[in-house]
Amino acid sequence: MSTRTDGGDVESHEDIPDSSLLEEEYDRIVTYPHDVDYYSLLALSRDPPPTDAQIRSAYRTLTLSFHPDKQPPHLRDVAAKYYDRIQQAYDTLIDPKKRVVYDMLGEEGVKAEWRVGGAFGRGGEAERNQIGIKAMDVNQFRRWFLRTMKLRELKLVEQMVQSKGIVSIKLNAHGLAMRIVDPLIAPNIPLARISSLALGFNFKTPFAPLRWIQQLSRKDNDDETEEGNEGVPIPNEQDGQLEIHAGVGGKFRAMEHIITVIDPVHQKEETKEVTIPRVLIGENISLGATLRHQFHVPEQKSPASSMLLFPLIGDSLVEVGSSLLPSPAFHTTFSKKVQLVKGTRPLSIAVQGLLSDMDFRSPPMISTSVSRGLGHRSLAYCNWSSGKLSWPSFIQGLFAPLALDENAQPVVLDNPSQFEIGYVALPVKRVQHQPPGADDDDEDFGGGFAQTAADGSPDELLETWGLQLHSSPFSMQLSMNYARNLFSEKVEEAPRSEWSYEGYQPQRVTGISRTVRLEVTTTVGLNQSLGWMVSGSRQVGHFTRMGLAVEVQGGKGLVCSVTWQRLGQTIKLPIALWPVEYLSGDVGVLAVIIPWITYSIVEFGVLRPRERRRQKQALSRERKRLKKLVARRKEESIQAISLMREQVQRRQAREAEKNGLVILEARYGHVPSRFERRPDRDNDEFDKLVDVTIPVAALVDQGQLSIPGRVVKASSASFQQNRASYLHFNSHKYWGSMTQLHSCQRFSE
Repeated sequence: MSTRTDGGDVESHEDIPDSSLLEEEYDRIVTYPHDVDYYSLLALSRDPPPTDAQIRSAYRTLTLSFHPDKQPPHLRDVAAKYYDRIQQAYDTLIDPKKRVVYDMLGEEGVKAEWRVGGAFGRGGEAERNQIGIKAMDVNQFRRWFLRTMKLRELKLVEQMVQSKGIVSIKLNAHGLAMRIVDPLIAPNIPLARISSLALGFNFKTPFAPLRWIQQLSRKDNDDETEEGNEGVPIPNEQDGQLEIHAGVGGKFRAMEHIITVIDPVHQKEETKEVTIPRVLIGENISLGATLRHQFHVPEQKSPASSMLLFPLIGDSLVEVGSSLLPSPAFHTTFSKKVQLVKGTRPLSIAVQGLLSDMDFRSPPMISTSVSRGLGHRSLAYCNWSSGKLSWPSFIQGLFAPLALDENAQPVVLDNPSQFEIGYVALPVKRVQHQPPGADDDDEDFGGGFAQTAADGSPDELLETWGLQLHSSPFSMQLSMNYARNLFSEKVEEAPRSEWSYEGYQPQRVTGISRTVRLEVTTTVGLNQSLGWMVSGSRQVGHFTRMGLAVEVQGGKGLVCSVTWQRLGQTIKLPIALWPVEYLSGDVGVLAVIIPWITYSIVEFGVLRPRERRRQKQALSRERKRLKKLVARRKEESIQAISLMREQVQRRQAREAEKNGLVILEARYGHVPSRFERRPDRDNDEFDKLVDVTIPVAALVDQGQLSIPGRVVKASSASFQQNRASYLHFNSHKYWGSMTQLHSCQRFSE
């Protein structure tokens, strides 16, 4: 099989997988327009947009041909159907507000927004702002509608992702491993039991008290124009944000309770130990809140103040938080991008202070982070933390009177200082897990990779790797990580917003096979201790992702973790499989290879064949549906031509009397390329062209034929590529492509 490209070369499909051809054909059939385009129905062009006079002229011309009262009795029902459709198209396009909505959402979008529950229906946004909506011009209405749709989308997203929760249940299966090694070691240990549980929850909400006070103090008779309100941020774009978090975690422990009972036989008191069900000992309990606010200092509004404030707090992010449990603490963070030399990439700097001792017996912990993009896809960062220190003796004497609890325990220096330096090679700008401080706003940073990902190249594997050196007074270790996508023929497009202030860009859902994200992490300590982790995750639904990780870290032994994630909610199930004292290299290799082989068998033996069967079934259904649609469109076209014939023939007769433009014959259809054309079948191919003499003749006005260049004939550009037209008017003939015909725009004698 081959297709002809623009340059006339033949592009072979032999190297393209069958699944790619199925996806291309399925996408081409699905994107075929189902509804009749209003612009095409009135023979108008979308770009440039038609004027009201052009819409009324096209409407009057068509109503002369399709009015039921001007048709014979046996065609009145058909004419009434076409007349109603033309009337509906005219009512939509002549109304500037409906036309704005139609250009974005189509016919179904107009119906949905004007019914109950829509923006212009009963109880909608337009009803609550009735006076302002009616007074808007087209540009103001477009901005208002885009803002309304963006708010609606953000409210829906907020309901799904604003709150996040995590549940981690750790299983201890060391008993199973010990039975395998030696059944006589610990015969009474259970094979598996729940050893610990951790729960966490946090949610974010907009927090702008100054704006709330301003709204409360605003007078009711303030007459604000819509232009004044356009600059007000929508709720999810407010600079102030409050995050409340809570968590609890600990181990399950068996408890024994001593009770005193009376022996009913001897009437004596006896003391017994009764084991009660295991309870959770809350070792890690947290409750707190964090307030984030981003400062903007517009230079154009206040030059004097911006010169003083912009270098310090302009475009900076400030976080202030407090924790109540397990002990009162206060922290603040200041983040800002600093450009040392104009025209170079800025440094992302973050400074954090944590005060965990309210008696001031120890100074606050200071942490700093500096990062900068290098090249097109690289990032270098450096982190430092002072750790928990103690004041010198003379300073301790100064803060002694401020102590709230005289019997407080001595300060425990359990958090040492540390220093980290690292390098990360990022895949593209839209990577989901960017390290802190990644320069997202730099136009040059990762620009080439963003373009590659946008093209959907099969070679884009979203490959990333990094190195990190960690040092503290008690340890030093080097960490290396590598991640990439596997089992992917195309790059899966990340979910994105469909509404912006420029317009509506719907995201098309395709049947791309979902990828497996593989991550490998290795840690080497100064004492030659080795830790590693191999994890893989795969998207199993639109918003659901599952993963499996196998790791050996510290004294925990071999741990296998199963993870489930959906819209910020996480369930994690770590399973301790093998104690570290019985762990060997063979056990670690088997723990990685067995899940890998199992998933490969499921992926290529079950999932891929099932997906191909579904694609073929869906393609077969769409082919049948398209075949019925084309047959119905053909029947409707024949009916429309029969309704137009008499009126068009009278107009052509008047053109002939004035020696004007008369269309004798017009055909439209597929013209074979020079590689497919056969001399003995030229006449047969010409006969397959559709006779469009009457529709083309209906476009003749005042001796001129005007064919709009952007009338929708089919939504697929490849479908129009080899389409051509044949015109025979007066004593002239024209044969050429639709592109050439559109470039001519008008024909006259």
